[in-house]
Amino acid sequence: MARRTGIIAKLMTAVFLAAGLLGCAAEEAETPPEETAETVSETADGNTAGSIVFARLKETNSWEENGKKVRQYALQVVNQSETDFAGWQVRLQASEQAEIRDLWNADSSVSEGTSFLLTPKDYCRNIAAHQSYSDCGMIIAGGEVSIEEIAVTAGNETITLKNGEMTKQETVREPVQVTPAKTENIVGKLYLDGTHITDENGEPVQLQGISLHGIAWFPQYVNKETFETLRDDWGVNLIRIPVYTAEYGGYCSGGDQQELKRLVDEGVQACSELGLYVIIDWHILSDNDPTMNEEEAVRFFDEMSQRYRDFDNVIFEICNEPQNSPWDTVIRPYAERILKVIRDNGSDALVIVGTNTWSQDIQEVIGSQIEDDRVLYAMHFYVSTHKDELRERLQTAYDSGVPVFVSECGISEASGSGSIDYDSADAWFSLLYRNQIPFAVWNLSNKDETSALISPECEKISGWNEEELSESGKWISALIRQNQK
Repeated sequence: MARRTGIIAKLMTAVFLAAGLLGCAAEEAETPPEETAETVSETADGNTAGSIVFARLKETNSWEENGKKVRQYALQVVNQSETDFAGWQVRLQASEQAEIRDLWNADSSVSEGTSFLLTPKDYCRNIAAHQSYSDCGMIIAGGEVSIEEIAVTAGNETITLKNGEMTKQETVREPVQVTPAKTENIVGKLYLDGTHITDENGEPVQLQGISLHGIAWFPQYVNKETFETLRDDWGVNLIRIPVYTAEYGGYCSGGDQQELKRLVDEGVQACSELGLYVIIDWHILSDNDPTMNEEEAVRFFDEMSQRYRDFDNVIFEICNEPQNSPWDTVIRPYAERILKVIRDNGSDALVIVGTNTWSQDIQEVIGSQIEDDRVLYAMHFYVSTHKDELRERLQTAYDSGVPVFVSECGISEASGSGSIDYDSADAWFSLLYRNQIPFAVWNLSNKDETSALISPECEKISGWNEEELSESGKWISALIRQNQK
């Protein structure tokens, strides 16, 4: 790939002096060679040009297969500039002859060898300013791979970086200063007795709630009037507040962390005043491996657990839907670290831990539960996609002593859209109520999709009548109202 002059003019005051591709470091960067130190120009704000893009390749799993080492990797590309990227390519170098067994959200020019050029699919080639893409990954058999070089394009101009000349930008943000609402005598403290959530008298508590959508995109529903309608008209006793991590506007991908934490606080205070339980949900999705943003998670839950340690109604969900992340080697060690942070701050809140494959592999937890008697394990379902097999998996885990929390579910297809299978919905919720398994239904918004509970034409944030609800909203509100206690 040839170098072009005039590259991303608004960012740079000088052209690179070196020819050829420039690269980026993997998770642990190599020391830049001395001869390249002078080739790095500075941007108008004084940062090195290497800070325009950051990428890392992380090994998330490995195993032996037919005498050959097989490794699974996750790739993250971060646009740290003020300009949108119209495309990107990453070249990987293998330590020895290797083969790509599987590759998602990107294509490679070759499937085996020692050099692989990854080009993203059309739908993920654009990365907006201060955003990142984290949903590209691969399975490699043979040699260990690392990032050799990366090229990003803005308009008709391309900038390339080679290994050792990439700098990760770190943003230090001050914590939000809040005065938490009092919660004494508003809701009772929750306990975990085997597989059941109970009150202080040991009586089972059926949590039945609603999950908001991403609060960066639908902040209007984070308010007391909305929650009051859900409590009084629907019979809801739980609200879930998702904080997306890697998507556009996410907590770890350029989103306004101060504003997101302010919205969380507004939601917690409203729930506290209304006597509702509330889940603070660290909503990993496209970052799939919870360790991709583990340090941010540590800081987030350190702050949240200090702020809300005296709140009886706050529940922490520490990783929404891990993918390609085995329980024993990835999720459990991550969860144990976050739990230590929460417990060291004096919080004894209930904690929900996600499971592999979009929180469907609950069976992996059987016989491998975390040594903490206030932890539950997530199982997610969408009734039109997930049927008998997943229901049987949930029942088996529950019967084996695994406390299950269905922290996300819907009566649509897994995409959030598609048709509604009412027979499957009846089977799923009968199972939950019969076993007194807590749940939160996705999602409270007026987004034009089947799983959204408000009609797309309705702009109201509270006091909805029947005609202002979607078909999902009508069915779910009637279900919860009927089972209100």
